[in-house]
Amino acid sequence: FYREDDKYELGKAFTEGKGLESKTRKNALFLSVAAQFNGTISESVVTWFMNLSVVSGLNQRYEIMSDLLVEDKKLKNKILEYLRIADMGIEDIVVEKQQVDLETMPKEMHDIFKTVKTLMENQEVPTVTSIKMLHKKYDPDNNVISLEQFDMERSESEGTKKLFSLLAPVVNALTLGTILVVDELDSSLHPLITLLIIQLFNSNQYNPLNAQLIFNTHD
Repeated sequence: FYREDDKYELGKAFTEGKGLESKTRKNALFLSVAAQFNGTISESVVTWFMNLSVVSGLNQRYEIMSDLLVEDKKLKNKILEYLRIADMGIEDIVVEKQQVDLETMPKEMHDIFKTVKTLMENQEVPTVTSIKMLHKKYDPDNNVISLEQFDMERSESEGTKKLFSLLAPVVNALTLGTILVVDELDSSLHPLITLLIIQLFNSNQYNPLNAQLIFNTHD
């Protein structure tokens, strides 16, 4: 259909929209109104857009993955697989949750948490989540002697944080065969890591369901 202000021109196949022109407010989407009236075509189009994953490459919200990693072992294994392909030297990921120690924090923060806890009544003490990356530790002869934990926030590079924040939506798209849109894909990433992500989507092995990656870049 075509719409210009309150004038509509419906295509022959879009009969479900007929008669809904007068029921559509000036600031409402005609497609959404048709979907609310159980229009089959409208519902499928609205659902498609709702399932479209759009990610900002400038916001590294890797901490939201912590609960996913605890709950979904398959996701964790896939992310570790891609981290190894990227040759990041990361062998495992550990998510730790600790209760906030109200007695050891600065007085100002202590008073805030104490007030919040009193208002919420019977709620548990707030927890802090930390993500640790396990890297191989080598001796002078380049033999692996142990695994050493590095705190994501304090010890990992901005590029590692960025890659980690992108991997969940990348895994989701490749697993389900959906479309992933990323704004500023190459921000904070090494060019070879950007290339690797693109190669995953161009790989028959890792992308058997033909997921699509749409992105912009300054590279």
